[in-house]
Order: sequence, then C-alpha cells, then structure tokens
Amino acid sequence: MQINKLFAKPEAALTVLSNYLAQQNRIIESQLIEINQSEKTAIQEALAKNSDIERNYNPEKIDEIKRKIDEITQTQEDSSENQLQNILKLSPLYAELMRLEGDYDNDIQAQYINIYNEQRSYLQGEFSSIQNNSNLVLVYSQLEISLKEICGELKKELNLPIYVGELKGDDMQSVSKYLTKFCGVSGNLFSSSDWKFLDTMRKVRNSIVHNANDISFLLREDVKLVETQNYLLEMNNIDGVTIRESKIFITSSTLVEQTIEKIKSFYFSLRMELAKHRRNK
Repeated sequence: MQINKLFAKPEAALTVLSNYLAQQNRIIESQLIEINQSEKTAIQEALAKNSDIERNYNPEKIDEIKRKIDEITQTQEDSSENQLQNILKLSPLYAELMRLEGDYDNDIQAQYINIYNEQRSYLQGEFSSIQNNSNLVLVYSQLEISLKEICGELKKELNLPIYVGELKGDDMQSVSKYLTKFCGVSGNLFSSSDWKFLDTMRKVRNSIVHNANDISFLLREDVKLVETQNYLLEMNNIDGVTIRESKIFITSSTLVEQTIEKIKSFYFSLRMELAKHRRNK
C-alpha cells in the first residue's frame, strides 16, 4: 500500500475532529450570546412591569397590607405550629407589598443577573470541562484506533508473523513495539517530544476515564514520572487548563487542539520513517 493511502484515513479523521471542535466552539459562543440577550430581555420586561405598577400606585392597598403585617407580627404565639402559620401568612403579604410599592428595580436586576450568571458560569466552567474532557478522550481514542489500523495494514503488506494485538502491554505500548520491532521504525520516534506529549495525554485520558480527573497518581514522587510531571507543569500554563487539588480541569479546546497538532506531527514523522524503511529494503 502506498504511504499516502496508508495515512489517508487517519489524517481525514483529524480534519473531521478539528472541524468538530471548531463547530463546538461556535455553539458555545452562540449560547453565551443567547444567555446575555435573554438576561437583557428578562430585566427589561421586569422593569417595564414594575413601571406599570408604579403608575398604578395604590397607597390605600399598601397601608392595608402593612396593617395586616403589623397585626400578625404583634401577635405573640408560643407554639411552633402557630409561629409557622404566621410565617405562611406573612410571606405572601410581604411579596404583595413589594409588588405594590414597585421600588425594587435594583432587586429585579440583581435577581436576573444572579440567575444568568449561574448559566454563564456553568456553560464556561463545568459544562466546558465535561465537553473538552470528552473531546480529549475522543481524539486520543481515534489516535489509538488509527495506529492499530496502520499496524494491521503493515502486517498484510509485509506479511508479518503476528498482529499488533498479540504483543503485551497497553495499546500504545504494543504499537510502539510493533512498529520498531517488525516495521523498521526507529526507536527514536518513540522518544521524540511529540510522542512524549501524546503519552502524557494518554495518562491524562486514563485519569479522566477511570479516575474522575484525579491525577494524583501522576504527581507522586517517582523518578519515572519526572518527565510526565514536567509536561503537566507546562500544560498548567495552557489557556483553559487548570490543575487544582490533584485534579485536572480542561475548560477550553486549546489542549485538545494542541493534541491534534501533535498527532499530525507524529504522523508526519512516522510517514517519513516508513518511507525510509521502504527505500532501504
């Protein structure tokens, strides 16, 4: 199989994933605009309603409600049951008094600002983290699938004695062993910065899938983890990535986009290695 054909599907998958991320970002932006507009409309409508109340100001009704409130609050009730009944009587009276007096413009704005701030906070925080965690898992899973498919094609082309799945280790360890031992790929490829970054993403992916974002197992004192910890330290400076209390939070697509670029770079290097091996045969 030609080298270009071997990488056609993996590279097409990356293009689709990149477009998918861009579309998701546009959806988030449009949702944020919609939340802001809804907030503005809700406040305007509430203030307009309050203005109508002010025009229909009824001091006699207000005085009547205030007298009822005074009567209830001045009544001494010893039992908890009676006190509860008084509270139930007072709540609608206070609400009606506020409505009739119509002097709570600031309260109206604060109420709606709080409601829509919660929506903005969830959209840009927890929701975005869940979304980008899922996207990182999706991108890395596609990498594993693509590399195993490449190994499968190479087995057929080179008439190799075993499948990549027969080697011990996780998927990525098996792939690296297979490509170096049977396909003529230099081991240097799997000590490159691209591969080390992708291996760190593998560990982050595992923490997301199996450990609820907890990466404490990667932060323990262990000389074997120093390199991974250096990558994590660099990741903590990436926009939208936060490591807090041994957990990783990804609230923007930046890290996922960087992972796609690293995969592209790795594919290019792997393509060169396979082409070199073919020329030397």
